[in-house]
Amino acid sequence: MPPSPALLVVADGDRWRPYAASLPTRRSFELTTIVSGSRCVGSSNGWLALSVVGSIDETVFVLLNPIAAMEIILPPLIYEHEDESRRDWVSKLVFTLCPAKDDFAAAAICDIDMIAYVTADAKRWAVMDPVRLTSEVGDQLTDVVYTDKGKVYCLSKSEDVHVLRLPKCWRRKPANADEAGPSEPEFSVLQSPPPPPPPTEHTIIVPHRFGNIRSHWG
Repeated sequence: MPPSPALLVVADGDRWRPYAASLPTRRSFELTTIVSGSRCVGSSNGWLALSVVGSIDETVFVLLNPIAAMEIILPPLIYEHEDESRRDWVSKLVFTLCPAKDDFAAAAICDIDMIAYVTADAKRWAVMDPVRLTSEVGDQLTDVVYTDKGKVYCLSKSEDVHVLRLPKCWRRKPANADEAGPSEPEFSVLQSPPPPPPPTEHTIIVPHRFGNIRSHWG
């Protein structure tokens, strides 16, 4: 693991093979390869929040620690929207410090005026009521900050700050977590390292009085 502080670097020629540039050691460390098509929608303390299109064209949200090669697959997030192509669109996703598969919470901006949240033991996200925005044309939520005290601070394009309190049971499960929902998909954004190349066979010809002898080794 590279010493802190470190900077995540993605090379231009290999978009999905990230590196960690350690400032104290002035060295770079190759990290776990990420599948192509990932969109970063948040980051915190070495973790990335990724939006990835799955095998059946549905969006999968993943919390990924590329240094430790750890990932947490979040439940599906689908909300009502007139445009079906934006029913799972998220512009920003935030989450608790040091998340674990059995202990995490996350909140996300859905569409332009809604916040959804999920915890470790929930089968799906809970979508809160829309935030009351100004009547200005183009106003929408642009940023969100999550706190461990159950508060979500939302910043709108008109520079208004909205504070949302998650339900008291937010640490355990969202209000609609008991509703039937799809189970966690068998999905991973981590790519297995390529198999090592087969050993190269070398041939050497050794002169001998009865004729040349060919010797092979890998």
